[in-house]
Amino acid sequence: EGEGEGEGEGEGEGEGEGEGELMEISQELIDAFESADEDADGQLSFLEATSAFSGLTQTQFDGIDTDGDGFLSSSELAAQVVAGEGEGEGEGEGEGEGETPTAGCPLSKADVMEGISRSLGDLFLLGVSLLTLVTWTRWAPREK
Repeated sequence: EGEGEGEGEGEGEGEGEGEGELMEISQELIDAFESADEDADGQLSFLEATSAFSGLTQTQFDGIDTDGDGFLSSSELAAQVVAGEGEGEGEGEGEGEGETPTAGCPLSKADVMEGISRSLGDLFLLGVSLLTLVTWTRWAPREK
């Protein structure tokens, strides 16, 4: 039983370290993005990325290149940094084991539902306003 817990904990830390490394590389590439983007196309090729981060390997580059197009966009780099910020919480304590990390939006379901409710009210008012405007312009007397 003790061995199983140790193995699981070690695997989790190893995975977290790799993700943290990609986060650090991504942050450095964000900081150097404008100067590294030599052809000013808004994305970094492997060659451009290695000029900004000399120790970058093809495997690390591919790990950050989430859409697999062979280029790193600023949004891919930012997504890697955001995803890496939540990593490492609860290590050594056994907390967080078995949880599935979420990518993207950090909002809870309650936050989303509140936003939808607020937006629906706004959309309803917009619809009523547009309906009133259309009705008013259609039935208003016109001068000839």
